Amino acid sequence: MSLVSSIRWAAVSQAGRIASQLVSVTVLSRIMPQQAYGILAMAMTITNLAFLFRDLGMSAIIIQRQELTQELKSAVHSVNVFTGFATMAVLLALSLPAAHVFRVDELALVIAALSLIFPISGFGLLAQALIERESGFRRLARIEVASMTSGLVTSIALALNGAGVWSLVGQMLVSTLVTNVQLRLAVDDRTRLSTAWRDILPVLRLGRNVSLFRVLLYVEQNADGMIIGRALGVIPLAIYSMSSKITLFPLQNITGPISRALFPAFSRNQNSRAAMAATYLRSVAAICIVAAPIMAAVCMLRADLALLLFGPKWDGIPAVLQWLAPVGFLQALTATTGVVFLSLDRTGLMLKLGIVGCVLQLTSYLVGVRWGVQGVAASFFVANLINMVPCMACVMRCLEIGPKRILDTVARPLIACLVMALVLALMDRLPQLSALPPMLAFPIKAAGAALTYFLVLGMVLKQDLSGIVALVRPS
Repeated sequence: MSLVSSIRWAAVSQAGRIASQLVSVTVLSRIMPQQAYGILAMAMTITNLAFLFRDLGMSAIIIQRQELTQELKSAVHSVNVFTGFATMAVLLALSLPAAHVFRVDELALVIAALSLIFPISGFGLLAQALIERESGFRRLARIEVASMTSGLVTSIALALNGAGVWSLVGQMLVSTLVTNVQLRLAVDDRTRLSTAWRDILPVLRLGRNVSLFRVLLYVEQNADGMIIGRALGVIPLAIYSMSSKITLFPLQNITGPISRALFPAFSRNQNSRAAMAATYLRSVAAICIVAAPIMAAVCMLRADLALLLFGPKWDGIPAVLQWLAPVGFLQALTATTGVVFLSLDRTGLMLKLGIVGCVLQLTSYLVGVRWGVQGVAASFFVANLINMVPCMACVMRCLEIGPKRILDTVARPLIACLVMALVLALMDRLPQLSALPPMLAFPIKAAGAALTYFLVLGMVLKQDLSGIVALVRPS
């Protein structure tokens, strides 16, 4: 399957996941009591950490290796299965203490039920990695959409029968079971479990850096909530959290499918730096073309956007968005750096950069919190700007790309964004638009911004547009 098709089908999976979540929230929230969501949220504070160690980096090993031996597949499969059962045992041990801490008796049974997800997943992780290795994202999309649909139907049926929190638990269990049964049926591979530690230990060492990197990401993604909540209180944390959702949710769903599809494509070309560099630059250009105008529009239209989405009581959001919107763009540009390091088996370098990034972000939270939630956002922007330098420098060195090629890739979309921002600034000064209510003014400004951006983009790209179209044209 071509890279274009891989990205398209990975995007289908992502869209299906989002649609399933939206339907689940809008339908189930009207049927089930609020306490059901509270109990699940308590359980997820325990299980989310366990998900970091679900495969210990084993899937990355299967996708990255140019040659797979039966011994390697057997060792990886064994680690996945043993880790699944070990994780279940740990969660079972923590279920009663967690119920005691949260003072919710039912929580113990919920955690115990959710622990079944890990051994079930352990039997299908190898199959999923083998499919991704061959860029079989069409098959994966069908499997994932079918499993999400099955889980959603199950949860609605249980909710209608008064199952409460068990509707949500059932959704996760059924979705996991259907996914892994389909994965096993989709791959003609009967790899057996291995109990030979001489085969398993080397594989564990290979996956160590990936697992530690995921722990760092978990710390980065959750530390802001703990620091802001403790130092500033609930309201500033809510403002920061809502602002983060506006900037990060759309970009994660843009870069996620691209990164997922790039990994096997890069791994197959890991001995050809020129081919990897060309694909990397086209992917960065595509991300920049999409992410730059979105984040620029969010920044320029932040007041209207916050008012429309959340109402007048969230008037603190625009001040935070002016810093988090540029952060969203920076993170979109660096989103594919990890894929490069994984493909080239440079996980040690990836871990070192992860440590640097984690220290920078934690420091930014601790420093910025002195000036309130806006200070946190501003410090977070500075940290991401600094962190981008070593990340991009290492990628350029690994792919043998000069800084000029990177600048040429991002400069022209940024020029189009600058012109778009100027047009939006002029539109804000028009008394006719200022007199309109936000619900009417916002779409007019957004349409004017989009028209300006694409007109200028077409002029500045000219001949180079064909290279970008090559990335998104069906083959």
